[in-house]
Amino acid sequence: MPRKPDTAATPLPNLSRRRATQLAAGSLLLPWAVAQAAPTPIRLGYVKAWPSSNIPSNLVAAYVRKRFGIPVELVSSEPGPMWEAVASGRTDLILTVWLPGTSEVYYHKLRDKLEHLGAYYQGTRLGLTVPDYVPVKTIAQLQAQHARFHDKIYGVESGSVINMMASKAIKTYHLAPMELITSSTAAMTIQLKRAIARKDWIVVTGWQPLWIWADFKLHFLDDPQGVFGGIGHMDTVINPQLQRRAPQVVDWLRTFHLSQAELASMLLQLSSGQSVEQIAEQWLARQPENQAA
Repeated sequence: MPRKPDTAATPLPNLSRRRATQLAAGSLLLPWAVAQAAPTPIRLGYVKAWPSSNIPSNLVAAYVRKRFGIPVELVSSEPGPMWEAVASGRTDLILTVWLPGTSEVYYHKLRDKLEHLGAYYQGTRLGLTVPDYVPVKTIAQLQAQHARFHDKIYGVESGSVINMMASKAIKTYHLAPMELITSSTAAMTIQLKRAIARKDWIVVTGWQPLWIWADFKLHFLDDPQGVFGGIGHMDTVINPQLQRRAPQVVDWLRTFHLSQAELASMLLQLSSGQSVEQIAEQWLARQPENQAA
């Protein structure tokens, strides 16, 4: 019986062999090309429970996605882990930087691992706050009226610097038996709203910018010992590797700024029920490059 040709051993024509080689090379290069085309996401650390952190962070994320086509992952945490993450490179940048004062403890500890891009908002302030109908004017006067405040100062998230400052104020001004109640920004504002509705006396950790100043008549208590610091600003801090990965984003971050009126308006929108995504979209539409298009 005649032997059948061994098709497996039959050499390919030159053209077919060249084509096969091209196809094989293309199949190897395609995943590499796709990987190179997809930009590495930028990870932005923030404190979601803080509107003054939530809004600017979402504005920046929305702008970078639309303007530069780079994905942004928002990573929410407590303040301490947020700072450690940007210093270690697990996140790329943070906007929740209140200087001088609030963020000093973190910034000075980690500054050698960070790059500071400057202030994007001017006019921050922190302190103990009471409704205007409460006649107390200074922190020191709280001690004589501690029972009227039910021996409580309502604070916010555990680990927040303003809580640390409030604890220091209790010692500095000898406010015992008053104690700091750690909760959250949302819980603190609910307590404030309820107390105002009943005209009860209440003292909370307050700061600007925050929507409560637009909805309620409040005043900061004078702080002659300077526990809470003075007027400050909010800044942008990045991990230095971001400059290498996305220089165009870093260049824009150096120019990003918000006015007091602009942020106050957005804080009101958020407290009135608009989502932070809606607020970011409206802000994007107001940017000069979008209006000119």
